[in-house]
Amino acid sequence: MLFTTPLFILVFFPLFFISYFFVRGKAKNWVAILSSIAFYAWGEPVFIAVVLVSIGVDWLLSKWIYKFGNAGKTTSAKIILTIAVTMNLSLLIYYKYTGFLLENINILFSKTAFSPIIWTQIALPIGVSFIVFEKITYLVDVYRRVGKPAINISSYAMYILLFPKLLAGPIVKYHDIEKQLYLRPETLQNISFGLFRFIMGLAKKVLIADPISKISDSIFALPVPTLDVSYAWIGLFCFTLQIYFDFSGYSDMAIGMAKMMGFDLNENFSMPYSAANFTDFWRRWHISLSTWIKSYLYVPLGGNRCGGVRTYFNLVLCFFLSGLWHGASWTYVVWGLYHGFFLAVDKLFWLRISERIPRLLNIMLTFFLVMIGWVFFRANSIGEAISYIFILLKINSSGFASVYINPSTKATIVFAALIIICQPFLPRDGVMMKCTMLFANPNWSCALTFIALIMLTLALLQIAAADFSPFIYFRF
Repeated sequence: MLFTTPLFILVFFPLFFISYFFVRGKAKNWVAILSSIAFYAWGEPVFIAVVLVSIGVDWLLSKWIYKFGNAGKTTSAKIILTIAVTMNLSLLIYYKYTGFLLENINILFSKTAFSPIIWTQIALPIGVSFIVFEKITYLVDVYRRVGKPAINISSYAMYILLFPKLLAGPIVKYHDIEKQLYLRPETLQNISFGLFRFIMGLAKKVLIADPISKISDSIFALPVPTLDVSYAWIGLFCFTLQIYFDFSGYSDMAIGMAKMMGFDLNENFSMPYSAANFTDFWRRWHISLSTWIKSYLYVPLGGNRCGGVRTYFNLVLCFFLSGLWHGASWTYVVWGLYHGFFLAVDKLFWLRISERIPRLLNIMLTFFLVMIGWVFFRANSIGEAISYIFILLKINSSGFASVYINPSTKATIVFAALIIICQPFLPRDGVMMKCTMLFANPNWSCALTFIALIMLTLALLQIAAADFSPFIYFRF
């Protein structure tokens, strides 16, 4: 069950919140847990059983990790942590990477007497990467004494299964919402702003990302040699807009629904296309992932404490793994290495040099380089991505591809582009976050509610008229 389906918007969403606000006390958590299980089981009836069993195992192991750590038996705690993390990573590797690994082994030994390994493709469970990352986060934080284990298994289950963030984040740390699991404010302001945020996220997805995706998909589906430079750039620009509005739209919907329930989830985007360099970009794009990489990969590897060469190696390695996390494909690996390279360049010299360059030029250069990186993210193979980039950089072209763009989609592209272009001149925290304060004012609250009703109507009409289009990050 996905957020943009009529079943969710018109049936699950209203029924859940009516039930949730009807009950009191601890019953609220059980309504949320059971609803989250039903929500996930609708699309993953088999994998939900695996998740539930692993939640129970995690909770027991976290208790032992904390107990042995308190007793000074750090070696025992570390062994249990290693077992727990390995079990969770095994889930991710089995479902997401087994086919990829065997495919590459078969290619590597294809010219030998080695018989190819036959493997039945396994369906990738939706949101498996986000689920595993949160489980590892909880276990590592318990080991580090950043927080204590969940008091009961239902609290831990609530943390993992909370359906607004279950499928595509944002990635949340247990100790960040631990108190909210037991006590959270349920105010009219939270409910109204949460609903507004949800509707704005829905509008981003179905009114901007989905129409634009039709153009980017049609252009990237064409044979690369047939592409004209102008159409190649149109396709790339559309995908650049699509992935931002698609993923940030989901994050808005998740944060909005959680807000209605009384939870405060951390922001996942802060106008990333107004970044002045790659370091700045990763402080703004998928913030929960970049924070996770820093805390649970970069720092444990030594961060920048081990000298220049090791620092650059750590950065590149972290983003190699980040690329692999995004998908079992070499295109994602190259995309991760691409970002790792420019982050290393930032640290090596670019951050110092760029201080002498006007900020707007820095933003334009970063946006251009980020767009080029999206080619690897979107292409079906590395060869296709490289060929596409060659087309982009041609001054003249004899291509003959043609893609029809209807007027409404043109208007959507222009509207989305204007939002991106205006970003450098908007407050750093973004317009959406400023709306939180506006809901405290009755006049503004009424105006924003009216805007939300218009956006909701348009979004529902678009959902009814258009083909279904899943969120991009659900595949990860």
